[in-house]
Order: sequence, then C-alpha cells, then structure tokens
Amino acid sequence: MKKLILSDGALLDPEFLDSIGFPSVLAIITESEVDYEFAQTSIQDTGDYGVLNTILLEADSIYIHKLEKLNFPSLEQYSEFILWIKRFKVVYKNKIVNNDMLFSDPYGWYRKTTPTKKDIVFLGCSWTDNTWVKEDDKFSSIVSNKLNLNCFDLARRGSSNHAMFERFLQTEFVEGQLVVWQLTSLSRLVYCCDNNRLTNIMLSTDKSKNIDALMRVYTTNQIFYETLMQVEAVVNIARAKKLKLVIFLKDYKQDWYETNELMYLSNFKEFTHTKELEDCLVDFGSDNLHPGVETNKIYAQEILKHLEILYT
Repeated sequence: MKKLILSDGALLDPEFLDSIGFPSVLAIITESEVDYEFAQTSIQDTGDYGVLNTILLEADSIYIHKLEKLNFPSLEQYSEFILWIKRFKVVYKNKIVNNDMLFSDPYGWYRKTTPTKKDIVFLGCSWTDNTWVKEDDKFSSIVSNKLNLNCFDLARRGSSNHAMFERFLQTEFVEGQLVVWQLTSLSRLVYCCDNNRLTNIMLSTDKSKNIDALMRVYTTNQIFYETLMQVEAVVNIARAKKLKLVIFLKDYKQDWYETNELMYLSNFKEFTHTKELEDCLVDFGSDNLHPGVETNKIYAQEILKHLEILYT
C-alpha cells in the first residue's frame, strides 16, 4: 500500500504527519516505479508535471499538505499547479483523501461557518443583530432560550438579502437545524469593488461616486427579483437538507415590500405572512429606530408559532 503526501516542497508539519499516521521521516519521490510505504513528493521535487502525474497515479492514497503561494516561484506557477491538481482530483477522485485542502479563496470571499446541532441559526440585518436592546431581549435570544438551543447569530448591521443568502450557502448545516432568515429592505446590495473587496451598499443613503450608475441598474424591482430567486434557492436547499426554516420580513407593516411581492413570497410555506397582523413595531430600542423590547417579544412569538405550525 503506497501512501503519499503531495506538498509544495516545504518542510512538513509534524502535527499533520501525526494526524494522518505518517512517520516523521519520509522518502522524497522524484521518479516513478519506486517502492515505498510512506513518502512525499512535489512539483518542485519532480520538476515535471508528466512525472508527477505518473507518481500520483502509482500511489494508493494521496494526502495534500498545505500548499503556500510563497513556496512557488511566482503566483502564476502557484495558480497553475493548484488548477492542475484540482483537475487530477476530479479525474482520480478516489485517490486524494483530504480534498478540503484544495479549496481556493484568493479574494477572501468565503466565510464558512459550522453550527452544531444544538444551535439555531439567525440570518438578517440590524433588525436581528440589534445592539439597541439587551442581549436577552433580542428576539433571537428569546426564541433560542425558549427552544433550549444556542443562538448562532450570523446577522450583521447593514446586510442585504444577498449577503445573507451568501452566508446561508457558506454555512455547513446539520440535518434538522433550525434556521431563521429575516429579510431586509430592497435598497441594499453586495457590491464587488475594483480591489475585489465585497461591501454592503445602501442605495438610499450611500453617497459614493458609483451610486447613480448602480441605481439605474439595481432598481427595487430588480433587487426583489434577485431576492425572490435567492429565497427559492434557500427554500429548496433547506427542504433537501431537512432544515427547519422560517423566513420573515424585518418589519411587517412598514411597506418595505409591495403587496404583489408579498404574494410571491407567500408561495413558500416557510415565509410567515403577517400583513394581516396589527403593526408589530410597537416600541423602539435606545436608538429610537430599531425594535424595542416589546417588539422583539412579538417577533419571537410569531417565529415560534410558525415553527410549531410547520414542523410539529
């Protein structure tokens, strides 16, 4: 049985070797048709993709050691190698043991999170990430405490529906997980700047030089259409993964969404349609803008009721 580590030519991490059951001293393989039980190789060792390909094919199992850009002569050569080994992974999928080591995020766009089965996940904007009431008075805390679960709060101030859709996609849920997604207003979007940095833009208040051009493209109708497609994707994923999902608006009677838009959203049973309720925004937090203690109680009651209706 040939067990092989593919590295970037740098020293191997002793903890990594121990975690996969390899000895601390390994032969370095630079050519094919060599007998070994445990060994290592790299493109730096072979100097040739054809030779490296043959060596990898002869191995029974391959372990990827961390691959650092600084250990390659140039960024272009690093990228070339990563793309090559990812292609190898696809073609010979059963050989590489730890595929997760090949995940790439050159611009830093991913924020993967992993809640546990004892967590309830909340997505939203400052209506959920509400610092203007005490922590225990937030509806997310009330719901979590009522269900005897931990509050896993992914909500962020100023976030758009698009941003929370991304957070949903980048979260490793467990089967049966409770997820509450609070939809926000349709004047927000995620924008990728020239330096590849992602930023949340509020079209109603942002004064940047690009805002006029953005507003001509990202009308409220356009943002709602994208939100609707994102909601449908989240619902389909949640049902496939057997998540317990509830979707609700940030404030029910403030006309953030048109009636026709609410009709679209109400096609999904996961959406709690509350247009018929009395105004839920009955008080405010210390900023006189975001929901206060009593409003958070109302939100919590509505979420708990909808969870009970759907999943009991």
